[in-house]
Amino acid sequence: MIIKLKKENNEGVIRVESKALIKDVIINSDAVDPQKESIAIAFKTKNDSGFIELSKNEINFLFKKLNEKKHLM
Repeated sequence: MIIKLKKENNEGVIRVESKALIKDVIINSDAVDPQKESIAIAFKTKNDSGFIELSKNEINFLFKKLNEKKHLM
């Protein structure tokens, strides 16, 4: 996957782009509050690693958008 990030600092806006490998997908379930369930995508680049965490609403939004455009893939 390619990660593109635009970040603002005291010198202005910088853009960072990096290629990363998806290492794992983690499902975080919350028995007390199901609205807090999320999915985390773990990634690793040559020098960095991290997570992209998506809430239940963000996942539903992503599936809806992908479903609308599946004819293009």
